[in-house]
Amino acid sequence: MSKSYKNVQGNAGSTERVPEGTEGTNGVDPATRRWTATRKLDAVMCVLRGQSLDAVSRKYGVSLRDLTLWRNKVLSGAESALKTKDIDETQDAEKKMLLSKIGEITMDCELLREKIKRLENGVPFHLRR
Repeated sequence: MSKSYKNVQGNAGSTERVPEGTEGTNGVDPATRRWTATRKLDAVMCVLRGQSLDAVSRKYGVSLRDLTLWRNKVLSGAESALKTKDIDETQDAEKKMLLSKIGEITMDCELLREKIKRLENGVPFHLRR
């Protein structure tokens, strides 16, 4: 027996397919109570747009605790998305370390070439036989 699905428009402009008969539960299957990331974001966006936590909680049928946790995660994710300086500093430090290593390897190579010249005394190894 297959379920029939219906397209439902979300608050953030997204469209989701939800099982028919669950429209009043905002697309959440009452048997599983699983929330997609899109549905969580829809609920959080309502709160961020100024609706009260209590009203959104009743509208979506979710606890205040869950709604508050989702909101905090969205805000911390937005904050970390805007932090570009930390990433740039990390990349700069790595770049400096790699350039330093290249310099060490280049110096070793030059010293070894000079040592080879001194050991050959003007006659290359492959011609000494």
